[in-house]
Amino acid sequence: MILVAGGARILLPEEIARPLREEHELGLVMEEYTQQKDVRKRGGAIGVFTNGYVNRSDMFTHITKMLIGQYMQQASEKK
Repeated sequence: MILVAGGARILLPEEIARPLREEHELGLVMEEYTQQKDVRKRGGAIGVFTNGYVNRSDMFTHITKMLIGQYMQQASEKK
């Protein structure tokens, strides 16, 4: 059984995208950008760029629900 899910995607400002292309870690780039520690624990980059409207936890919940839904659908087809 193969299941696929992914979160929403947004266009990042070039000042964030550039260091990522240079293989810097997003969490560290976001800390520098926001001048705040532990951005990933407080909403993540998605929280920063949606002004808190969507946060990291929302994203992971959405992905988990998509995977569980696919699993349940495929399991019900096998009955």
